[in-house]
Amino acid sequence: MRPDRLVVVLGTDTGVGKTWTSGAVLSRLADRGVAVAARKPVQSFAPCDLETDASVLALATEKAPEQVTPQHR
Repeated sequence: MRPDRLVVVLGTDTGVGKTWTSGAVLSRLADRGVAVAARKPVQSFAPCDLETDASVLALATEKAPEQVTPQHR
């Protein structure tokens, strides 16, 4: 099933706020009853990081981080 609307968030560098902005928008849409999903095909992080982009986006969409970014990526 394809979504009615697809939003892509792009940025020019790491750390410019793409994930946090996306999470905020997703949360607000979900609060209004809009079905939301987030996908981040690849992410980089250090093993000591407490949060990853996938975990931030998963929290905003009430999904598992593995649904946002597969564990092997």
